[in-house]
Amino acid sequence: RFHVYLTFERSALYPNKSGEGEKLVTNPGGNPLVRTFRGSENLILKDGQTSENLVSTDPLNGHTVHVSVTINVQK
Repeated sequence: RFHVYLTFERSALYPNKSGEGEKLVTNPGGNPLVRTFRGSENLILKDGQTSENLVSTDPLNGHTVHVSVTINVQK
């Protein structure tokens, strides 16, 4: 068995207008909007095991983030 500490971060500039030009959220003083997702997990995995642990849904657009980890030992 292996103890794996996983950290994950994803950031992206967020457009403040929909495809039709509709404003999506209040603009914070003219600054760009940055979406950030951060997570960390402590995993105990054995050789060949896969684990899906970090799952999040963006409340603004409904997109989901999935992180799947597989450990394979080379001998």
